Formats: sequence, structure tokens, C-alpha cells
Amino acid sequence: MELNHIALTVTNHQEITNFYQDILGFQTMRVFDLKEELSEKIFGISVDVAIAVLTRDELSLEIFISDTPIKHGFEHICLNVEKRDEIIRKAKAMNYKVVSVDRGSYDLVFIKDKNGNLFELKEKR
Repeated sequence: MELNHIALTVTNHQEITNFYQDILGFQTMRVFDLKEELSEKIFGISVDVAIAVLTRDELSLEIFISDTPIKHGFEHICLNVEKRDEIIRKAKAMNYKVVSVDRGSYDLVFIKDKNGNLFELKEKR
């Protein structure tokens, strides 16, 4: 298992430059919008939201830019795992919430622990 990315939320777009780039030294790789429909399916939050993908060395951050603070919002940890289907099966058998979204050529899978922490799982290649 290896860390793929960490997702955080900021309420001020300028933080991307001021904190993550100027202080921590991350570079913005791309910025895109997560549409309301997909945001609702994955996170249970009905909003369009901008996402900035930042990298430094081997670490990648997804910074969700929300106009208002959101408690238990978009924050998650993404892990690259082997045998993802087996992990999903175990999680479901133990009554953990699993959200799977078909995106055509791939799918997104999120598992929430009993404390509300969200984990995205990607098959390790």
C-alpha cells in the first residue's frame, strides 16, 4: 500500500499561492471543477467545487476550494492498494459505507470508517 494523495479544503483560493506554494513549496499541476452531481454522489455535498492538484517531491495534494467551511466535507486520504476488490468486499461485510461511482473507463471507490474519515482506494499498478 502506498499513499496516492491527501485531500484538504480551503475557503480562500489565495491560500493555494500564499501557503501551499510560497511557504510549503508545492506546485500547482492543474485546477478543475467537480460538478455538483458527482460531489453529491461521493461526498454527500451538493455543490460545484474547484479542485487544485498540487505536488512536491512524491506527495500530491487535492485542495478543494469551498466558499464556506464544511465540516466532514471533501477531506480524504487516497491509497494505492493491491486487491482493491477484496478490501471492498471486507468493508461491505463489516458494514462500512462504500461508495462506488462508475466513470466509464474507470471507477471511483471511497470507504468511510466509523468515525467519518474517508479513504479513496485506487488499484496499485
